[in-house]
Order: sequence, then C-alpha cells, then structure tokens
Amino acid sequence: MRVGGPLRRCLRRNPLRRRSDVVEGWTVLCLTGVVLVGAPVAGVAAGAPALAAARAESRAAHAESHSVRAELLDDAPPLATWAGAYGSAPSRYRVPVRWTTDGGVTRTGSARVSAGTRRGEHTELWLDRRGRPTRPPPEASDVWLRSVTVGMGAASGVTAVAVLTGWSVRRRLDRGRLAAWEREWASWA
Repeated sequence: MRVGGPLRRCLRRNPLRRRSDVVEGWTVLCLTGVVLVGAPVAGVAAGAPALAAARAESRAAHAESHSVRAELLDDAPPLATWAGAYGSAPSRYRVPVRWTTDGGVTRTGSARVSAGTRRGEHTELWLDRRGRPTRPPPEASDVWLRSVTVGMGAASGVTAVAVLTGWSVRRRLDRGRLAAWEREWASWA
C-alpha cells in the first residue's frame, strides 16, 4: 500500500525530511483518526439523548391530546400549478371545520388540510385536554428525523473542527517553511 503526501514524509526515512514534514504527517494521521472515529462517536453520543428526549416528548404529546373526526365547512384552495416555476406554494391550508366532542357538543374551529380537499370531507383534528385544537403529536418519523439531524450536526461539527485544525496547522507550518527558505536564500546572497 502506498501512502501519499505528508503522511509518506512522516513515516519514511528520508534525508530531506524536515521536522515540519513530520509534524504535518502526524497531524494528518491524527486528524484522520479523529474524523473516522470521533465523528461517528459524537453523532451517536448526541443523537441517542436527542432520540430519548424526542420519544418522551412524543409520548407526552400523545397523552395530552386526542384526535377527533372533523368535517370541512369550506373547500381548501387547489394546489397551485405555478409553484414549480416561482417557488413553493403551500400544500396545506387552514379551513373551517366542525366536530362533535365526547359529550355530544358540536364545535367549530379551523384545521390545516391538504390542498384541494372539498367541503363535506373529513379530516383528523387533534384536541388538547380542554378540547381546543392543537398540533398533532410528532410521528415516529419526526422523532427519528430529529435525532438523526442532531447526530449528523454533531458529527459535522467534529469534522469541521478537524478540518479547520488541519488547515491552521498546515498554514503555520507553511509559514515556517517559507521563513526558513528566506533565511537560507538570504545566506546565499
């Protein structure tokens, strides 16, 4: 296996090898290890607690709310055909709905429904303990997406720190090498 660049200068004996080459090679080797090992570890270490917290939040939201079947009192606007050319149009709209509580009382409010939903159709509406419309509790896919996003953010952070560290070490070593070349050049002049 051939090892290239600064790593080769670090690991092989060479009469032209400078101390800065050794430092650069070991820096690349260590930072590669940090990215290959540290980034996944940081991702799991950040994602696991985020998953537990999101699951607990989802369970609490499910315990504090319940769904009812609500009838639409008006049509939702159709999906805009211009959305592709000019940006994104909303795919869900707030429309008036009517539902019956567990006690048999009819109530009205508004709910977000898909574009193109017609009057008289039914939708699922989530209510809090007081019977007021609320957001639906997070689904399992939302819980996983949240934890994966946190984990990927942590892994990306470790990678970014490693890359910036390598860049700053290399820049400093390059400045030192340029200064050494200047001194040697001046001694020949």
